[in-house]
Amino acid sequence: ETGFREIQDIYASMYYFFSMGKRDFVKELLVQWIEKVLEDGYCYHNFYWTGKEAGKWSDDGLWLVQAVYRYVEYTGDTAFLKEVYNIPETDGKKRSVYETLKAIINYSGTLSVGQHGLPLIDFADWNDCLKVDPDYLTGKDKKKLTGPIEKYSESVMNGFLLKLALLHMKEMAGMLSDYEYEKVTDKRIGTLSQALQTHAWKGDFFARVLFNRFGNRITYLGANKDGFSSDPDIDGTYFLNSFSWSVLSGEASETQIEIMLDRIEKYLKKEHGFALMSPTDLSKVSKVTATGEYFPGDRENGGIFKHASMMAAAAMTKAAKNVQNHKLAEKLRDFAYFM
Repeated sequence: ETGFREIQDIYASMYYFFSMGKRDFVKELLVQWIEKVLEDGYCYHNFYWTGKEAGKWSDDGLWLVQAVYRYVEYTGDTAFLKEVYNIPETDGKKRSVYETLKAIINYSGTLSVGQHGLPLIDFADWNDCLKVDPDYLTGKDKKKLTGPIEKYSESVMNGFLLKLALLHMKEMAGMLSDYEYEKVTDKRIGTLSQALQTHAWKGDFFARVLFNRFGNRITYLGANKDGFSSDPDIDGTYFLNSFSWSVLSGEASETQIEIMLDRIEKYLKKEHGFALMSPTDLSKVSKVTATGEYFPGDRENGGIFKHASMMAAAAMTKAAKNVQNHKLAEKLRDFAYFM
């Protein structure tokens, strides 16, 4: 079985396939995912030959934007963006790869957003396993609504994924001389960045989730004083992905990077790598969270999870190249090398 999150594996492998002369194989794999994006921009979460679980996870299509961008960037094959492929559940409609990516951007940034303008967390969020909205909406449910969806939780990580997708789309629009859409993405990047800084930065870390159903009683998960820590010695919870994607999307400032790195060193740096998250108790927001499905330290939750750890190392390497503070750059480099 293949899913949209398995696209991450091709991020690491496509360079080797290119070196082996197997560019067409990478393209064939990408088409497998492209043809599982529905007309409105949400995706089949998993598939063998036919898709299933359409529109239950809001991050799915955003991984595809990164993969196509990498393919085009490294091969120079901009013609791929103009190739047309099937759209599922449409009785034979087709559209270009570029239009498919635009549909994903529209879904994740316009149709599937919450009160603060960030993508909804939906059924469960990536391998942090944050299943906090038991009455989530599917893609088809959202099609019937207009405007921000009031009570559902927003994923800050998906907000960063959306920003990176918009940055990639801006570049690809330029490659195709689509200057009108280039301006659209530029405006959306500014609006999204403002939302992330205003609502997701909590003083010592970017939050992981923004809650909208509990009034002022519970407003966020991740960062200091969120009220979710199950470790009496830590006043808050910390999620590695909030750091990694804030850096990879170019959103985190140098000051924010330095503050977050201190928290990572204190709470997430373990003997064998960076833990995905600090000890967290989500029982006050949901009776059934995916974090309860594994033993402590096993697989993803609270453990050293390989995808998230590699993403953290990549983020630290990126930041080390860009920050002005030389000591901070050295620390970022050393942390990345440690991982």
